[in-house]
Amino acid sequence: MRPPRLADHVVVREALVEHLARRDDVLTAVVAPAGYGKTTAAVRIAAEIGRPTAWLHLEPADDDPARFWTYLAASLAGAGLDDAERVYSVVAGGGDGVGDAAATLLEGVIEASESPVTVVLDDLHAVTAEAVLGPLDRWLRQPVAGLRLVITSRAALPLAVGRLRTDGRLGEARRADLALDRDQAAHLLEHGFGVEGLDAAQLDALMRRTEGWPVGVSLAGLALRDEIDLGPELARFTGDSRHLSEYLTAEVSDALDDDTRAFVLATSVVSVLDPDLCDTLSGHPGSLGRLRRLERDHVFTSLLDGTTSTFQYHPLFREHLRATLLEDHPEQARELHERAARWFEQRAEIDLAVRHHLDAGSVDAAQRLIARSWLLFSQTGHFGTLSAWIDLLGDRATERTDVCLMMAWACLNLGRFDAIDAWLEHAERAADGDIDESMLTIEGTSMRAMAARHLGDLEAYRRLATTVVVAWNDLRERRRQLTDVDDPPIEAITTDRIDAFGPLVHGVVGSAALWAGDHTEARDALMLALAEGRTSPEPSGVIEAYLHLAFLDAESGDPTAAEDHADQALASVTAENEMFVRPTLGHLARAIAARRTGRPAEATAALVEARRVVDGAHEVLHEFAIELEQARLHHLCGDPAAARDAVRAAETIVGADPHPALAERIRRTRNAIRFVARDAAELPVGARELTEREHAVLRLLPHGHSRRELAAQLYVSENTIKTHLSSIRHKLGLSGRASIVERARELGLLDA
Repeated sequence: MRPPRLADHVVVREALVEHLARRDDVLTAVVAPAGYGKTTAAVRIAAEIGRPTAWLHLEPADDDPARFWTYLAASLAGAGLDDAERVYSVVAGGGDGVGDAAATLLEGVIEASESPVTVVLDDLHAVTAEAVLGPLDRWLRQPVAGLRLVITSRAALPLAVGRLRTDGRLGEARRADLALDRDQAAHLLEHGFGVEGLDAAQLDALMRRTEGWPVGVSLAGLALRDEIDLGPELARFTGDSRHLSEYLTAEVSDALDDDTRAFVLATSVVSVLDPDLCDTLSGHPGSLGRLRRLERDHVFTSLLDGTTSTFQYHPLFREHLRATLLEDHPEQARELHERAARWFEQRAEIDLAVRHHLDAGSVDAAQRLIARSWLLFSQTGHFGTLSAWIDLLGDRATERTDVCLMMAWACLNLGRFDAIDAWLEHAERAADGDIDESMLTIEGTSMRAMAARHLGDLEAYRRLATTVVVAWNDLRERRRQLTDVDDPPIEAITTDRIDAFGPLVHGVVGSAALWAGDHTEARDALMLALAEGRTSPEPSGVIEAYLHLAFLDAESGDPTAAEDHADQALASVTAENEMFVRPTLGHLARAIAARRTGRPAEATAALVEARRVVDGAHEVLHEFAIELEQARLHHLCGDPAAARDAVRAAETIVGADPHPALAERIRRTRNAIRFVARDAAELPVGARELTEREHAVLRLLPHGHSRRELAAQLYVSENTIKTHLSSIRHKLGLSGRASIVERARELGLLDA
């Protein structure tokens, strides 16, 4: 997330840099093949623009949307936009909408910044995920105020640049722009490699062979720097890939002493050269000194950041080294990848550890690590990484039950419900042992139940919830019987895995009962979930139980208990796990409790939080409940038209033929948003003349608010509240608040 340090001998394309930096463009695109100095140009352009710069160099591993947007937010924060760190909570849950949500939040952060910012995305060709490219494309179609994008890529940008080009708001540098001219090539040869004395004809020959390719010119400089007679060596140098490979072998690798050559071959298996990692790979200490000498001698080694301690090989040089290693020492290559895997695993760099295990051919080790680590990646929203692991495993991804279940859980969290059954079928074929198959039944049924809840299929949710609790109780009993014998079978040791599902199983039952309107069964099941959760290693089941209890208390008319349980749940929600836990019901419970106790402003704020969390979560029932509560809140604030619209929105969410329990919720809400509980014709004339806003004030009077508090709750001035109170007293023919409230209850003007 820092621009690289440029070498002293770098060729500066002053005219190009100044031209691109001076333009008032939305995007500056630097597109050319490898080795054309794209990164160097981006560094100089950003510096010339003179704004705070967020730099992000991209690698294939960054093709995970959660990872990309996390790093971009961190880079923006490093550029001085502290609020960018708020995007961490958005990406933590992943899902199909993570890119749009993160981009929208960062748009607001950039637009609110005191000064414009430049964002450099270096090597965008490494990224293909739609959840990255789609939001970036939107930034170009609808430019963000104060944002200047600089993007480098080896391939044409997969973004909407045509309109920007037509509008004259696209700055471009391509291969021809970045190629060195004769003077620049001569400068590089002389000041970078000490090559002097090329005559015009020789320099022209070199330019024809390299076509100004900076790396080609550099390779020529390495070939020529120790030659007295330049002509013969120059004649042998060409720019095609075969000759480059031969040159790298003969004039770079073979020119190194044996120890250094062994070092660069051993360390070529990793992309980032950490000195400690290089010590592990090479088997010898002192790697930092070696790396510094390689950089000083221009052996295609450069600093990765400004700390002078982490390096990288030029990609072409590294590819050459890796090919040589695989061809000459295949067994050593496998051992080196295993060393790298163990090093990364010890430092909790799980993704890199998995990749090196697979490069070593240690598929079983990779699968064990995936099975042990997938929940952490799922909880932090890195589903792109999980999918990449499955792709790397290929056909062997279906060999282990736990790996198949991991992918099914990932599909559930991503909202890809139609893919769950396929992975569960793979898991069933891979299952081994009675306990294993029973756990598969419990997990598979739980996933299908939760998918039904997400989709709003309450009937299927109830049926599957009943099935899963029966299966779980049966498995617990059989496990107990197995452990009572003197020599239990190996399957009996899966105690922790069985017990870990207790909170989830009872939580599913309680949730299904709650939505079906059976509050007694719901409370019993949720209390069991809490009891099981006290011994479970996985806390999310307990959080879910508290969230549902909060919603149950709110609906049952106990606002104090609702807020207590909501607070208990939300206290365990962090930026990392929020989008995994999805605490929508906690915020919704707070909204209901605040409305019931005459605090519409607090209820509105809580409802906004509920909408934020549910956004993109594929939770039909939660979205439905939010709209119904929005209707009651609009009613309390004296906006009957908006209340009716919210009820209609809820009806649209569940369709024309909803489950009877959902239809009953709609009916109760419609009754609640009527202004009076009796026929208006039976009311005294004054009561019939109360306005919508006066009704809103009247409904808040039982809660003992002062005029200032009433004004704050209804978002009006104190004078307006004073006017409304005076009118109410006049129309009802009463003076004191107590008598007004008593009379309003008699007439049915207050909510039940």
